Amino acid sequence: MNKKAVYYAGGYIPVRKKITGSVKMFLSAAALILLFFDSPIFSSPVIVREQEFPINISKDLEYIEDEKGEFTFDQVRGKDAGAWKRIGADNVNFGYTRSAYWFRFTIEDVRISQGRLLLEIDFPTLDYVDFYYAGSRGWYEVIQTGDRRSFFTREIADSKFIFSLNSLTVNDTFFLRIDNGGSLRFRSLIHSDSSFIEERNLYLTFFWFIYGILMFSVVFYFFLFIYLRDRIYIYFSFFTLSLILYQISFRGFAFQFLWPLYPHFGNFVTLILPSCIGIFSALFLRNILNTRSTNNVLHMFFSLFGLVIFPVLAVLSLFLSYHMAALMRYYTIFFYGLLILPSVGYYMRRGNRFARYFLSGFVILVITNVVTTFMVLNLIPSTRFIEWSNDSGFILIILFSSLGLVDRFKTTNDDLLDSQQSLNEKNRMLILANEELAATNEELEAMNEEFEAQNRELIESEKALAASEAELKDIFNSSHDMFVIHDPGGKILNVNNRMLENLGLSREQALSMSVTDISVPDADLSMGPDYWKRVLDGEDLLFEWKVRRPSDQSEFYVEVGLKKLIWRDRDVILASIRDLTERKSAEAERENVRNQLVQSQKMEAVGTLAGGIAHDFNNVLSGIIGSLNLVDLLIRKEKIENEPEIYEYLGTALESSIRAADMTKQLLTLSRKSELKMKPVLIQNSLKHVMNICRSSFPKSVELNYICDEQPLFIYADPSQIDHAILNLCVNASHSMTLMRGDAVRQGGVLTVEVSAVQPDNQFSLRHREALPDIPYAAVRVKDTGVGIDEETVSRIFEPFFTTKSHSTGTGLGLAITYGIISQHGGFITVDSVPGEGSVFTIYLPRVDEAAIGLPDEKPEIITGTGLILVIDDEKTILRVTAGMLKKCGYDVITAAKPDEGVEIYRREYANVSAVILDHAMPGMSGIEVYKALKSINPQVKVILCSGFMDDSSMQNAIDSGITEFMSKPYNFEDLSHKLKEIIGFPRNYFLKKTCYYSKCK
Repeated sequence: MNKKAVYYAGGYIPVRKKITGSVKMFLSAAALILLFFDSPIFSSPVIVREQEFPINISKDLEYIEDEKGEFTFDQVRGKDAGAWKRIGADNVNFGYTRSAYWFRFTIEDVRISQGRLLLEIDFPTLDYVDFYYAGSRGWYEVIQTGDRRSFFTREIADSKFIFSLNSLTVNDTFFLRIDNGGSLRFRSLIHSDSSFIEERNLYLTFFWFIYGILMFSVVFYFFLFIYLRDRIYIYFSFFTLSLILYQISFRGFAFQFLWPLYPHFGNFVTLILPSCIGIFSALFLRNILNTRSTNNVLHMFFSLFGLVIFPVLAVLSLFLSYHMAALMRYYTIFFYGLLILPSVGYYMRRGNRFARYFLSGFVILVITNVVTTFMVLNLIPSTRFIEWSNDSGFILIILFSSLGLVDRFKTTNDDLLDSQQSLNEKNRMLILANEELAATNEELEAMNEEFEAQNRELIESEKALAASEAELKDIFNSSHDMFVIHDPGGKILNVNNRMLENLGLSREQALSMSVTDISVPDADLSMGPDYWKRVLDGEDLLFEWKVRRPSDQSEFYVEVGLKKLIWRDRDVILASIRDLTERKSAEAERENVRNQLVQSQKMEAVGTLAGGIAHDFNNVLSGIIGSLNLVDLLIRKEKIENEPEIYEYLGTALESSIRAADMTKQLLTLSRKSELKMKPVLIQNSLKHVMNICRSSFPKSVELNYICDEQPLFIYADPSQIDHAILNLCVNASHSMTLMRGDAVRQGGVLTVEVSAVQPDNQFSLRHREALPDIPYAAVRVKDTGVGIDEETVSRIFEPFFTTKSHSTGTGLGLAITYGIISQHGGFITVDSVPGEGSVFTIYLPRVDEAAIGLPDEKPEIITGTGLILVIDDEKTILRVTAGMLKKCGYDVITAAKPDEGVEIYRREYANVSAVILDHAMPGMSGIEVYKALKSINPQVKVILCSGFMDDSSMQNAIDSGITEFMSKPYNFEDLSHKLKEIIGFPRNYFLKKTCYYSKCK
């Protein structure tokens, strides 16, 4: 060149005009060595004469480290010379650093014939590059670009950083500020236009030629995978593609051509693509070396890197800083490469042909990778050879791997050819063997025809036998009876399905047992061998036996029939077994029904007897009560001594007579021969009455406790029926604390009877579905501390004839009658019981409002009257007492002791008779028949029908005959006078005398 450029940093270096030949030779050798090694140990101040471009000015750069990145350009420019340090090497390499660096260089003299000078920073992945130069206006201007800024910030569109050095003057000083998150290393070169174009054309031609070949291999192996469906090829294709993308990203071409507007994405790609290289290389080696079948440890090693470590590294690259992610990338790849060497070497020693090729290329790649890693970490200086060592390693590993795949193709093809030749030889031998076999087949065919004829006959016989066996088996298994085949020792040999279902056994379990295993332990098992001996001697036996199910230990009776049988060429015993459970249950049910019928007949007889007794007893009570009423009336008219004591005794006698009448009503209730007589009832009075009975009849060991509500609680009921229901519950409670405890347990306890008002709410309705909505109830609670009732028994206690007592103490009717009475009154019963602790029976009966009842609050007095009354009754006592009461009321009386006599009297006197008091049950004619006779005489006859006992059917007959007025014996003075005035013409309740009939509970 005709022009020369002399530059230096920090001073001027003179240039000699002439150079001797020896000096030329020395400089030429130094240049060759420098070109080859490009080592910083040869750097010195540059003195160039007629120097050819490009010129490396890296060693003459001066720098200042900005650790926090806070220096401004003016601060840096104002630094004195002592603050600047000289690079002194042909490459700038600070390794991984978080500091920003300021550089400066001065061009002392520029002499070029034409064109311009260009400054090249040849490392394309620098994050931030700021170039400061003296502008035409006299101050510094700046060009800001870098790998983290848009590609279009670059002055000259190139993969590397190119800056124009135009309009240079003497001693022009330029500044650079470079900040990089990764390794900070580069060379600084000065080009002329022509040298830059020549160098770029050579560089791009070489680069795209090499990577074009690699791209062809990517496509080739991809289509090879589509054809062969072998994953080895797709892994290798993606491995090669990842290498290409990484290299063009590292060299800046991807940023230039693929994503110039997305610098951050370009930086992340350089972190993620090495992970992709590691993933596909690990998967490729795992499959090409067949590690799954040959070495589990190496298989896990390659799987760990390919499926875990490298994918995780790729994901972490998205979240860590570029500096940290780059360090992790280099260290991971470094250790991965060191581990691959012994792994592939292991397979090479085992004769794997591909391992030889791959190891050859990989050794070079590992060496270049290690060298590059040391350079990146600034452990060795950066040179052009080292900068391109990774590209060379990648190309060689792909080249050697391709040679290995080609060798694999060749080996596979040779194996196929050998297999084809072996197959052809075997086919030839097979043809010869087939010819011999054909001759043999002709002989065999003749023999086969004979065998087929015999075989057809045998098959038909076997089919017939199989059909017969299947038919017998179906009969054996489809029978409703159970069948067991056992040997003379009782070992079970076969059973049918019915037997298995009934015993809950599998066939294997049954065949492992003997007959004694399914018999109850307390059965007379000694009879078994005797029975079996008799059967084997030819006797057929039929008897009952008790069987136990092994599955749940339940027992049941069966009917067993034993018969001798020849089975599989030996004598065995066939036992046909019929379950008698249903028969036994039916027999027990029939016995239960018979017992219930007997009990029902007994109760009917009791009822009939009770009806007769009640009739006679009420007649007696009528005489007693009537006489007491008359005595009371007579005494009231006379002034006698000891009048209070006499009234007290009369009251006691009258009260006892009334209680006797109530007992008669309860007796009729037991026989179910009385009609309900509903009226308002004060429940407290009923309970007091029941408690009085309990105190006089229960054992002293039973403590009675009566708790009642202060508020009067009225129900609409038949008093005697309600008393009967409550008394039944109290009797049961007493029995649970005495008779049912047993002799060994102390008898007695506490019987608590409590009455209270209940106003239903939602919770009450949910607990008691039988409760009517918005209806107030009176609750009677009977609680004992007896033996209690279990849950199963509670569900049955209201069934007729069901009892847990002995037959001598219980009939099973008490709670059933109680349940019926309460249901008839619109109520319901609940039971709460804990076995061993006691029971609580609660009766809920609908309440009525006291204000709406209209109960009399005065005792009715005797009403007098006039007229002739005819009394017809076969009981002379009744005639005498009734006549006396009527006369005291002012009536005239005619009595008749016989029905026909009464009819004759009425026939004569009917015009004068105001009313007839007629007994229902009389000898010769019933009261209804007498009434019909009287009605035939006078259709307007007024009759009061009286009876000590009248069942529902008799009552209905009387009503159907036309009788409308009735009185029950015994009746008192007041009732008789009021009933007569009702039918003669006075209104009901004509005279009333006030009295309080409710007293507080004690």
